[in-house]
Amino acid sequence: MNRYIFFAVPYDSQSAPLRDAVNIASVQAGFELMRADFQFAPSQEVTSSIREAIERSSLVIGDATGRNANVMLELGFAQAMGKPILLITEDPGEIPFDLASVRAITYQPGAPIASLVARLADAIIATASASSSTSSQGNGSPDGGGASRDQVFFSYSHADAEYLDRMMVHLRPVERSGAVNLWSDTKIRAGDRWKEEIRKALDKARVAVLLISADFLASDFIATDELPPLLAAAELEGARIIPVVVKPSRFLRDDSLARFQALNNPRLHIIRMGEADREELYAKLAEVVEAELGL
Repeated sequence: MNRYIFFAVPYDSQSAPLRDAVNIASVQAGFELMRADFQFAPSQEVTSSIREAIERSSLVIGDATGRNANVMLELGFAQAMGKPILLITEDPGEIPFDLASVRAITYQPGAPIASLVARLADAIIATASASSSTSSQGNGSPDGGGASRDQVFFSYSHADAEYLDRMMVHLRPVERSGAVNLWSDTKIRAGDRWKEEIRKALDKARVAVLLISADFLASDFIATDELPPLLAAAELEGARIIPVVVKPSRFLRDDSLARFQALNNPRLHIIRMGEADREELYAKLAEVVEAELGL
């Protein structure tokens, strides 16, 4: 096993004692620490170089404090690669739902680092050991590998639900045939553990349809819980991301999303279209989804 730890930490982090604690704990546990903000320029996007660094690592430590977008995306890559993850955070309540089961260490800014170092070193050893034990049991079980990606996942703000409803109408004939599984949070039933249901759906997404609007981009839940695993799946597993621009927003200035080809002209938002043009766009979406799934 590689003896590297990748440290996903905000590029502008000013917490030198925290960085020192992670570095010392890594060395004590027998690992060499790698950090994106040491190796890459802050202006760089998450590139193949960062993905390769995560892939080389045997463990990824992520500072979940503040749900930094870069950190969440790097953790999404780690999840998609099946890397063991250890979180550190000032506030456990900030940990995204799809990382809720991950081991987490809480720290207090300004506190002596000796105790944190000891706890981190123990957690690193335990997390790495648990990963090795799981790997030694083989990956032949149904849960040993990643879930098969056979679903169309709709990510949207509830403020835009009327557009989702019409898209689903155009795709339901294909869903009824059993050839595709459409998923949005409207399928969550009363009593379901909704966060767990969304996590499962994200793991199975082959196509992700993003209903882009100012409300979509303003959603903290979408930004920190839905988009990172979807973008990671697009980079690592070939999942298809299809933005559909519903209303005016800063979509074209969002580097992580604007690199994906939108279904419609990003400056011709659905809200500006007449009924005939909207219906043609929804029919085009159904055609693209069917083609992506080989139907």
